Amino acid sequence: MNMNYENVKSLVLTILVMLSLLMYYLLWTDQGNTAEDPNDNIVETEKIGSKQEVADIVRPDRIFQHVDGEIYGTISMNEINSVLNVLKTVEYGSITNISEEINDIPNFIEDEENSMEIRFPGQIPFSLYRDILQMDESNLFNFDTILVSYNLVKEDEGAVYFISKKEGKVYKSSISVSYINNIKDFQDNITAEDTSYTPYFSYQTDNNLIYLPKGKTELNKYIYKSETVDSSRLKNAMFSVPSNAQKSVETNEEVYTDESSMLRIEKDTHVVKFLKPSGTLTNELSPNQIIENSIDFVNDHGGWVNKYLFVDNNDKNMVNFRIYDESGFPVFNLKKDLSTIQVSWENNRVEQFITSNVAITPNPIDATAQKLDSGSSVLKEIQSSKNFDPNKLEDIVPGYDMVITNPSYAYLEPSWFYLYNGEWHQLGEGETGGSKSGLE
Repeated sequence: MNMNYENVKSLVLTILVMLSLLMYYLLWTDQGNTAEDPNDNIVETEKIGSKQEVADIVRPDRIFQHVDGEIYGTISMNEINSVLNVLKTVEYGSITNISEEINDIPNFIEDEENSMEIRFPGQIPFSLYRDILQMDESNLFNFDTILVSYNLVKEDEGAVYFISKKEGKVYKSSISVSYINNIKDFQDNITAEDTSYTPYFSYQTDNNLIYLPKGKTELNKYIYKSETVDSSRLKNAMFSVPSNAQKSVETNEEVYTDESSMLRIEKDTHVVKFLKPSGTLTNELSPNQIIENSIDFVNDHGGWVNKYLFVDNNDKNMVNFRIYDESGFPVFNLKKDLSTIQVSWENNRVEQFITSNVAITPNPIDATAQKLDSGSSVLKEIQSSKNFDPNKLEDIVPGYDMVITNPSYAYLEPSWFYLYNGEWHQLGEGETGGSKSGLE
């Protein structure tokens, strides 16, 4: 009898232990399924614009053909793309620094009376562009111009020069005569019936060479439909965890903040500032990495709403990108910088990201032809400015002043612009349009 009782008691205890284990397992697995996943709040970044490759953003904006001392220039995107496609096929020789052999870079360029000159809007690190040209060289230097000389240095060999007028540096690479001939074929486009080339003349200072069109430049004045990107979309594009961003409304501003970053959207000016973004700390950055990482940052924070080119990487580690229209003209908005994207770096991380919340639709709703003054007239007007110093004049270009009168329309108004002592100015009133010169 006692044995039966003990057996029953052991069986009951065993069942109770097994039930306890089963309940503990069910409770544990249920908690595992219902516990908050730390990644649940992380949503896919809002895509406002498109992603771009480095080669789409870092590229030339002008080509000049030197033919027996005459100069013909174009800003045609199609022509530039065609030239770049040929340059990518070239087999380049080793690169040599010949800067000490060149006493005067502007004279050196002008002496190459049969050549192609490819100009970039900013200083380009060679270590960044070598991958685009598919070169194996590992030299560390900057350039703003590629000069392909048609004057052979040997019977079967020509030369390509990478030039930085700003830094006074010239690097040389040899290429075979077959590649020289492929590039020289573009001279035929100058006389084509539908040519994009126009005659230019040169203006030389002590350290610079500026090209200006001989005749008047015809551009269309455009009216585009524009859209204001919704603030909630900007928040989702900027913050890695948008739900953590707290909104506050100030006078004419919307502000979103989390524990480390602040997004400020100015309603009246359309300026968008993202300050101290989190998660962007990197190791020591070289100039080419700063440009490349800035492009990646824009790709990862909404993308590119309009057509931009890299135009500057100044000494303050601020990378600038500017809107260009489909014809290849630069677009300016000097009062509010709505036509630029700025990515500022400090201590090897993005400190500030400035853009706008205006998106321009691809096709204009109105276009009116206008003519800008000739290059010689523009040059005379700039030279007549009080306290003008020719050695501070860096560039002169026709382009567009972007005017946003209300959130629904964007006006691109033709005008002349010039870079003087590191700052862009719009030429004065008159046929060229725009505000007063900034030199007086």
